[in-house]
Amino acid sequence: MMSVNSGWLDSAVIEAYKKGDRVGAPFEGKGMWLEIPEDRIDAALCNVQGTDESSIVDCFLGYVQRFRWKGQLDQWLWGWLVYHQQHHGIGYGRTYRNHFNLVSYLDRKRPCLTLDERLATVRNIADEEDSFGNGCLALVYPLYAYARAHIPEYDPRELVMLVTCNTHSSGNALRAVNLLMDCIDGLPIEPPTMEEIRRKHYAGHATAWNTLMAALFIADVPSEEDLYRRGIHVGGDADSTIATAALLWQLGQHL
Repeated sequence: MMSVNSGWLDSAVIEAYKKGDRVGAPFEGKGMWLEIPEDRIDAALCNVQGTDESSIVDCFLGYVQRFRWKGQLDQWLWGWLVYHQQHHGIGYGRTYRNHFNLVSYLDRKRPCLTLDERLATVRNIADEEDSFGNGCLALVYPLYAYARAHIPEYDPRELVMLVTCNTHSSGNALRAVNLLMDCIDGLPIEPPTMEEIRRKHYAGHATAWNTLMAALFIADVPSEEDLYRRGIHVGGDADSTIATAALLWQLGQHL
């Protein structure tokens, strides 16, 4: 597990996100509106195995610690895509698995291509897949914080959109990424009600937007323990929703 000790990143937010991932992992895809015995909840609170959410965060932090920004966006971005492909952990969905295969192929088999051509190929495939999965959300907070602190040449929002579009370019994903940045900036966002969560089946379909909506509902509680319990009860894609909810809750402690 990577420790977070940089001045540009709030370690409490990152650790909350990764703990939410670990707590939710045992219940991912196990159904919705679950009634879970206390011993299983206690075990989940002590779980040490994260999924793709934790892996994405750890990979990004590892990358920016080893390869600092030097003012060349294409080189930095391609370096990140290759680093992530080579160091990622478990639990990734189809969109990311296809993306990793493409990046590996371009890196190993097409050395004659320029950086522009490699990145254009990746973006074209992302556009064709039109993925609306929630895998794009994990990168938003650390990337946004890094861009604000270390990449003054680019607007942080534009940079986050540029990077996440290499895997998830659907309108659903872009809308969710933008709203999550609003949350990070402390803008007031009204969480959905339980009735809306149930009626729209937000937690049951793991799109980026649905995950963020479920997370906003889960995070609307007075304590961290309440968050975990509500997230486990809601169920669905629990590692993603609880991780995102924990991030939102921790950010809210600073407001």
